[in-house]
Amino acid sequence: MSSAIWRGQYVKHALMKNESSECVTDAVTSFKSVNPTWGKVRVIIVDKYFGKISLLHAQFPRARILQCVFHVVKYLRGEMAKREYGGFDRQKVEDAVHMMQDASTEAEYDTARKYLYIE
Repeated sequence: MSSAIWRGQYVKHALMKNESSECVTDAVTSFKSVNPTWGKVRVIIVDKYFGKISLLHAQFPRARILQCVFHVVKYLRGEMAKREYGGFDRQKVEDAVHMMQDASTEAEYDTARKYLYIE
């Protein structure tokens, strides 16, 4: 959950037997039953292998579903290593990702994202 100054508050970590629709639905139902303000959830962070994103979108229509930043950075590092990029380019991508991660407003996020395209 986020406060008025955009500080997030951790509210749930779910370890499930598997990622079947039934297990995910049970986890969501459990979360909603003990969190009467569940409708205020704006961000859900998932593992890169999580395959039930559409179910989360249906259960939390106002929330953004995001991949864990660790997996995003790992993927980008792997892609940068495969291609003919110089050290400057790799550093620029990492800087932009960290700037996006630390952004406290949408405007800051957009500025960081655009940083990737500046030559």
